[in-house]
Amino acid sequence: MSNQLPDPTDISSVRAWLNARHANPAAVREWARPLVVAATRHGPIPPLGGPEWRALPDCDPRKLAALIPMALARLDESTPAAIASRLRRELDESDRLTVARLRQMSHDLSAAIADANRGRRSARPTYAELALRRNTFPCVTCRRRPVVHPQTVCHACSEPNQRREDVAA
Repeated sequence: MSNQLPDPTDISSVRAWLNARHANPAAVREWARPLVVAATRHGPIPPLGGPEWRALPDCDPRKLAALIPMALARLDESTPAAIASRLRRELDESDRLTVARLRQMSHDLSAAIADANRGRRSARPTYAELALRRNTFPCVTCRRRPVVHPQTVCHACSEPNQRREDVAA
């Protein structure tokens, strides 16, 4: 294992370099198991840092065995999978908060626009008004009154009295 760093632009060599250097928790557990078994023969292993642990002499194997669970926990949380899991949770939480903030900003902006427009009509036509404009044409008979598609003659021109006057003229 050389101390030379890999080329940072070559992702496969970076991964190989990192994989060769990360600790193997299973190997550490296997190494620590006989140590913990030997320590338990001398009595129960006290919690690390507690009064019972401080009372143990430095040569007591239980004093060292009390460190092993913490060391294994630290080793487990520094594995690539654990780091990736923590990063994923942090990014998911960040995404969730960003979406919530954007949603709240959208509601606030909509409320502000609604308050500003309250009591006055918008300068822009509504969808219904635009649809009506697209489907409205002048009457083919009188060319004055608008009719809505598919009709071609306005109501006044379609009345029998109006038709008689148009025919008479």
